[in-house]
Amino acid sequence: MNELNEEIIITKRGRPIAKIVPIIKKQENEKPVLGGLKHLVVKMGDVISPIDDEWEANLD
Repeated sequence: MNELNEEIIITKRGRPIAKIVPIIKKQENEKPVLGGLKHLVVKMGDVISPIDDEWEANLD
């Protein structure tokens, strides 16, 4: 089944109840989903601590 990449539908009394599909292996050059964009992230330092700048909206 894997060589032909065919699906098999299992029926009960003529009604489909399950489908068996082949597992497609990852290609060697395929990047993982998690961590695939990690080269685009730039560390900016501490982003949790409050900043000391006054905001224009707070002046009113």
